Amino acid sequence: MAILGLGSYLFLLPPSAETVVQITIIATVSPLPTVTVTMLPPTVTPTLPATGTPIPAPVFGVALGDVWLRKSAGGERLPAALLRGQRVEILETSGDYLKVQWTDGETTLTGWVTAKWVEVQ
Repeated sequence: MAILGLGSYLFLLPPSAETVVQITIIATVSPLPTVTVTMLPPTVTPTLPATGTPIPAPVFGVALGDVWLRKSAGGERLPAALLRGQRVEILETSGDYLKVQWTDGETTLTGWVTAKWVEVQ
């Protein structure tokens, strides 16, 4: 039970968190104002079915020139290069760098390159 105080009036409410109370006060000159308390039904909020997190659409680009791959953004150079015209998938961005990936035959290569060397399509 909960107690609701309004001016000189106290109301005893049922112990439900979803109880909505509408209080109407009609002021009259004599003898006292009239108070009406109406219990309203709880508001029903529909629950939507759970959905998975949408996977963002892949972003692709094309290498504008030959550029060495790096292990991390601005990090150590890897012994592999992205060649001009190679189509790549852009996986991440970090500052001026893009993490790219592509398949060369049966080998998948992944590394970081300066963004200025990849034209996003």
